[in-house]
Amino acid sequence: DILPGMQAAFVDIGEEKNAFIHIKDIVPKVSILTGNKLEEMSNYKIKDYIRPKEPIIVQIRKDEIDKKGARVTKHIALTGRLTVLEIDTPFITVSKKIEDKEEKIRLKNIAKEIMEKYKNERYGLILRTGAEKKEKLEIEEDIEELIKTWRKIKRKYEKVKDTGKPVILYKNRNVIE
Repeated sequence: DILPGMQAAFVDIGEEKNAFIHIKDIVPKVSILTGNKLEEMSNYKIKDYIRPKEPIIVQIRKDEIDKKGARVTKHIALTGRLTVLEIDTPFITVSKKIEDKEEKIRLKNIAKEIMEKYKNERYGLILRTGAEKKEKLEIEEDIEELIKTWRKIKRKYEKVKDTGKPVILYKNRNVIE
């Protein structure tokens, strides 16, 4: 159900309550620093981005609580040990917790080099604090694992998208895993 006045929609994710998605969680991110937080959302029309009954891939941002359904986003992010892979977000950035400027530059250069082979796939990347002082190979293995996971999610989506039924495409590992 699309609510044009609220610039939002309710998405059937197979739970008792439909999930809520706002236009800012649909429109592609415009800033490496703020995403869409500072964007003037009245310049966008939700009906230009999603339609009723259209299958879409969403990620749960906030679980269902009390009478409210889950909050979801189309801004998919897969978290690895050293990196976060962002789908359809063309930015590469380094954790703010890494303060050494030279280390930030080194990590960003490594990431750019690794991501060059995926340039046609529109991936963004956040180098997490754990990437600090890590070698290229270890970072590359982390990224490749996340890309493999994303490709599995896409393949599963392609198989089920025309069924009209919500499906869990991927579940995060628990903290211990």
